[in-house]
Amino acid sequence: GTLLPLALLTLCSAAYATDSYEPDNSAEAARMILITGAAQTHEIDPASDVDFVRFAARAGDQCVIETSAPPVGKVRDTVLTLIGPDGSSVLAEDDDSGENLFSRIEHTFATPGTYYAKVRSYNASYIGGYLVAVTLSRPATIEGTVTRGGRGAAGVAVWARPLAEGLDH
Repeated sequence: GTLLPLALLTLCSAAYATDSYEPDNSAEAARMILITGAAQTHEIDPASDVDFVRFAARAGDQCVIETSAPPVGKVRDTVLTLIGPDGSSVLAEDDDSGENLFSRIEHTFATPGTYYAKVRSYNASYIGGYLVAVTLSRPATIEGTVTRGGRGAAGVAVWARPLAEGLDH
């Protein structure tokens, strides 16, 4: 009966719920995002909408920024831009390096500062939700004696660990 259209309307409204991070249409309005890889849910609506998130990084920090599909109501294709501390300098941009038509940027920062990730729809007619996540890691260097074949030799070991695993930020 008459409840089906109302139920369908409710389901569609839930799939395209209002972006709780809005307004976030500029670097100045960007909200902080965790650097642990925890995803935030955002929405492109209207189709001309752009979303910004911000995060702090130190010189030498390595990051992965990526967009992905939410459980329902996804935008079809994102474009991701990494922007420098001035809020306008483009450091990297990606369209389709993520899963399906989503975006992924890997970057190592040369200078410390607050950086921004900007997300927009590839096509001006695409609207819908998406997830954005930032994972930051810092290369760790340990100097000491390396033993190889029973003989000691001076050496340096370098690896990267996510900051969430205990490196001091």
